[in-house]
Amino acid sequence: MPITKKNETIEVVAKALPNPAYLESVTKYFHEQVFVEDNAREADRFYRVLVELLPKDSFKERYPELYTGYEKLLYECQFYAFAWLTEDEALNLVRNHFSLAFQLSAILELRRKIRVKLIADYQIEARDAFKEKLRRAAEQNTEVITGKQLQQDGAATTAPPTVGNWIRNYVGAVGTAGPVDALRQAEYFTKNKNFDALTQTEKEGIRWLLEIYESLRWSSLTPEGLEEVLSTNIDGKEVLISGGEVEEISPEIRKLVQKFQEVGLISESEKPSPAVLEAAVAASTVIAEKPVAMPPLVLPVAPALVTGELPRISALPAPPVVLPLPPVAPIIIPKPPAAEPRVEKIINPTPQKVVVTKTSESPSMVDVKRFGGAVGPIDELRLSTLNDFRKLDPDPAEAAKRILQKIHLLEDESYDRKADAIRAWRQSPVHRLYLDVIDESVRTGMPVTELFEKYNVRQTEWEALGTLSRDLSS
Repeated sequence: MPITKKNETIEVVAKALPNPAYLESVTKYFHEQVFVEDNAREADRFYRVLVELLPKDSFKERYPELYTGYEKLLYECQFYAFAWLTEDEALNLVRNHFSLAFQLSAILELRRKIRVKLIADYQIEARDAFKEKLRRAAEQNTEVITGKQLQQDGAATTAPPTVGNWIRNYVGAVGTAGPVDALRQAEYFTKNKNFDALTQTEKEGIRWLLEIYESLRWSSLTPEGLEEVLSTNIDGKEVLISGGEVEEISPEIRKLVQKFQEVGLISESEKPSPAVLEAAVAASTVIAEKPVAMPPLVLPVAPALVTGELPRISALPAPPVVLPLPPVAPIIIPKPPAAEPRVEKIINPTPQKVVVTKTSESPSMVDVKRFGGAVGPIDELRLSTLNDFRKLDPDPAEAAKRILQKIHLLEDESYDRKADAIRAWRQSPVHRLYLDVIDESVRTGMPVTELFEKYNVRQTEWEALGTLSRDLSS
């Protein structure tokens, strides 16, 4: 995809935007590949490019139809990159553009993405406040999402089928006292006349919406509402606790792990998710004593993706797809003359070797250079890798403080500079690594501590990155 290739410039993308063929091509690419593959990184990069380009040169006035198309795609990308958003961006998205998520509900795991953001950006005791803000934002949404008007109990009037009105209809039926159990929810979905009048596709979307809303009613201070996956030992048995449910790692799973190790499917040091292995137990009723042709199941080195009510085993994810520049024949992008070199803004260029020089007790905003030219303070934050983070200070907590100090220095220039710095840090490879660990934990049901070796991150580093993320969100 041209606008997300690391060596492409914003100038190149800007020249392509006015071409209708480019909008058609990029929309197809995101809907058929990026969104289906849940590629949050690609969605985030595209969103950041559009945010910078669309307001320029009166694009909305000159190309109103194209602007509408790009804006729709921009907000869809935001939902997929939900964990990277600021709190204000997330609340605005839910309050004003939730209908786009509703249209993607068959493939958009928004509940998981909200869960990842809560773990990444908020202390446990601060999460309920953000959950309440998300609920209020959804209740205020006035976008119509289904076809028929909502019948109001005990009244002859009807109400438009908006996001907010569907939530009010649900809460009026199940009660406002707090979260309800699965039985009460099932009663609503089987007896509510408004829900019964929907098409099957609409029913699935409304169920998706209300399940997200219901999850936000649970306090993070309760076992049912806690976002993290916990590993513990109860009565001598190893168990995982997630969403208030306790999952015991059964003897059958342990035998299966041993058998997979014997036939070379996994190494001695790897520990697949219990949910993945439960699926394997169900699929493998007979385990041969010697290596035999295995059924068409692929057990990945890393824990497989687990979705829905029943766990399943998935293949190793394919490498990111990079598409060539879509055909935009009317657009010709000339190469700059050799005699007039220019410096172009790079979108997420490949990190290069960093040389850090301490010039004083306070961090300097010009003390980092990369081969190929000096990097400004905003790009310095955007390009930061885990190795860069480690070079700031041997103590991860101190390294995180140095990052925070750098951002505060930019705040002295202006609030906008600070906001740009925070957004740049959220795009950095090291922050994305932090989010990747959380996301895999939520997807697979593995505690984050069991993923540190895979991602080559130390627990002290992960904790420092978490503290920094929460400080920047407060």
